[in-house]
Parts: sequence; C-alpha cells; structure tokens
Amino acid sequence: MQLTSGTIDQITRSDGIAILLFFAVFLYYLISLACRDRKNMKKFEKPRWKLLKSLLFTAIGIVGIIIGSQLVVNSAMAIATGVGVSERIISLTIIALGTSLPELVTTVVAARKGEVDLALGNILGSNIFNICVVLGIPVALFGTVTPESFAMIDLYMLLASAFILFIFSLSGRKITRAEGAVMLLGFIAYYTLIFVL
Repeated sequence: MQLTSGTIDQITRSDGIAILLFFAVFLYYLISLACRDRKNMKKFEKPRWKLLKSLLFTAIGIVGIIIGSQLVVNSAMAIATGVGVSERIISLTIIALGTSLPELVTTVVAARKGEVDLALGNILGSNIFNICVVLGIPVALFGTVTPESFAMIDLYMLLASAFILFIFSLSGRKITRAEGAVMLLGFIAYYTLIFVL
C-alpha cells in the first residue's frame, strides 16, 4: 500500500491518514444507522440495570480485561523468549491471543445468551478497529512502517478469512456450527504453516 513515491513494500504516514479517514466514514455510517434505528423503534425494552450502574460495571470490566490481557501477553512473551521463539511467531500467536481474549470471551458470552448481533458486531467491529485505528494512528503519528517480518501467507490468510466469512454470511444469513468448524480448521492450518515455514 503506497500513496506517495518511494518504496512500495511499506506503509507510509499518508497511508495511515487514509486508513483513519476510511474509519471516520465507517463511524459516521454506524452513527447514522443507530440514529435511524432509534427513531424507528416504537418502544424500548426495560434495561436490567440503571445507566450509572451499567457504566460502572462496563468500566470495571474494561479495566479487568486490560489487566488480564497484559498479564497473559507479558507472561507468555517471557516464556516464549526463554524458549527462543522468534518475534514474528510471538506476535502472531501469543500477543495475538492475549489481545484477542477479550473479544473471544465477549463473543462466547453473547452467543450463549443468544445475542447474535452483539457477538458478530463485536468480532467485526474489533477487527475493523484494529486494522484502521490500531494500525492507522501509530503510522500517522510516527511515520513509515516497513513490514520486514511480514509474510505473504499472513495476507493470504487475512483475505481468505474475510472471503470465507462473506460466503458463509450469504447462506441464509447465519453461520452454522459446521461453518464455524471450517473456520477453526483454517485457523489451525494457518498456525501450523507459520510454525513450519
């Protein structure tokens, strides 16, 4: 990705700004969609807790998630470094697992309670946020990033997973248990390849 002249295989500050602009458009779309849905709703379900209590529990949950994720990542990195695993493997496995644990826990809880929109929204929203904001802000602030440890298999897997999710979403607008198993097998195959290659 390159918007300016120079080396092709790098992400520049202008690319980071462009990614953030795309996210701003996406955020505007979500806000307008929420406002439209709010107007169309005739009545609201009575909330289980009051607003202040909900905000307090949300804040406590976020703090717990952050602390727990940091403990997982730091401890796992110390173990992996002691074993002698490369930084690329650490980032693609341990750090990715540690930072994705909040999404995994939230999605499992939402799925068990039948909150399908919350489960899928959490998955899609976190991935869009990670790609646009987590990548866009550091690059926009600190300049060019050259992905020296980036392998094409990572990009192929990213594109393949997005394509598979799109195909599955077309089949009756729901993802079955079998399709979930296919995704899980694809994940296992990808991790097997990055350890072998």
